Amino acid sequence: MAALSALAVVSLNPSAASVSAAPAAGRHDGVEPQVDFYPQTVSDGGAGSSSWNLNDLNVPLRRDGTTLDGAGVRIAVIDTGIDADDPRVEGHVAAAASFVDSSNTNRGHGTEVASVIAAVAPSALILDAQVCDAARCTNDALVRAITWAVQNGAQVINISLAGTRPSATVHTAIAGAVSHGVVVVAAAGNDGANGNPTEYPAAYSEVISVGAVGPDHAVASFSSSGPWLDVMAPGSDIPGLDDGTSFAAPHVAGIAALVKQNHPAYSPATVQAAIESAGTARGNGGDPLNSVPLASATAALVAGSSPVTIADDPAGVAVSWPATSPPVVITVAGVQIRPATRDLLVAKGLARFVIRGPVTAGRQIGIQVAATALVGSWSSTPQLFTLRIPTLGQPQMSAAKGAVQVRRAGITVEYRLYRRGTAAPIQTVDVSPSQAFGARLTVTLPAGSPRAAYWVTAIDVSGAETRASNVQTVAA
Repeated sequence: MAALSALAVVSLNPSAASVSAAPAAGRHDGVEPQVDFYPQTVSDGGAGSSSWNLNDLNVPLRRDGTTLDGAGVRIAVIDTGIDADDPRVEGHVAAAASFVDSSNTNRGHGTEVASVIAAVAPSALILDAQVCDAARCTNDALVRAITWAVQNGAQVINISLAGTRPSATVHTAIAGAVSHGVVVVAAAGNDGANGNPTEYPAAYSEVISVGAVGPDHAVASFSSSGPWLDVMAPGSDIPGLDDGTSFAAPHVAGIAALVKQNHPAYSPATVQAAIESAGTARGNGGDPLNSVPLASATAALVAGSSPVTIADDPAGVAVSWPATSPPVVITVAGVQIRPATRDLLVAKGLARFVIRGPVTAGRQIGIQVAATALVGSWSSTPQLFTLRIPTLGQPQMSAAKGAVQVRRAGITVEYRLYRRGTAAPIQTVDVSPSQAFGARLTVTLPAGSPRAAYWVTAIDVSGAETRASNVQTVAA
């Protein structure tokens, strides 16, 4: 990207008058006590292979022979400040403002955050909002910085700061920014190994909360998590960067810029849904964090409209589409589901499929539906829904030679197979994300199993075990 001809720098005394023309993004009127936030860095990184973080996020992203690079999108970095002369960000910073009484000359954290954005979306313009002094970053400064970012045309805001105390004024400012069409991304926090408290502002529902993974896509031990966690991104063992969710968040902020470049009219909720639905599935088994997808730049290619209805259902989320469509693929939190005909309810010309999990209770996920054929292909606009965990019912089992087939009991992460005469399960079967969304699962008996009576129990995400299924006599 060519260097900008000039850098606008302003210093704002944090007085109410300085934001008197603020939009509904909010303002701090001095009523709320001070709440502190801190940069989310834990250690020096750099152990991973070169550029694995960009490669695994599908950056750079090409569309119709051209590369999406964030051109025309403004991203505000609310942080310690940015060294605009650093080679990694030189020419990327369009404007800067300070919201602290004394200038913090240690701008390394904000510069690293901005360098990630510059790598993911190299033609995006960065707005530098300094909110941290040498000791902390206050709620007052954050509110004013968010307001300034909205007033200066930010379409994405990155906040790589976190604290364990909520701030009503910061929440109001974020909600106001989102209502003005701004996507807000925040670091999930680095207290995963320290009691894992709820972290703010990441826990606010309007925010895309980002956790950290390493090169193996496993959750970093320090990465905070909870029902509010939305997506994962590289944040550990990245050459040239420290470790921390601070550096996971700007990967997603950069991806959000690519989405906004390709789809300027997308609302913040649609951008979030695109990022979640296009994410890469990371694992299976009983850990609910495994259902949180790894972000992907391909979110920018999620587009279109279709004759699809996605709506809340007492059992989860119901997806309906014309029964005459070719086989569809439903993408939920990075997992692709291809519903079998037996799992569909067809009535009045519509096919209906109910999604039930597996996710942490109350976590919002992105859902998209697509049908591909020689004629009539379509792809739905991604949408966000909250999946509720229904009561786990009793599983039902049918028998076949050498195996049992289990009809799911709800949001199940594990099945345990028992044989009469044994106290402990003879087999434990982890339920992969794709299986957990379906209706049936085949469990093969261990080799050499005798003809005997077998039954199954199901384990939900809380670890609760259902009562036993019906008993079936099975021959190995």
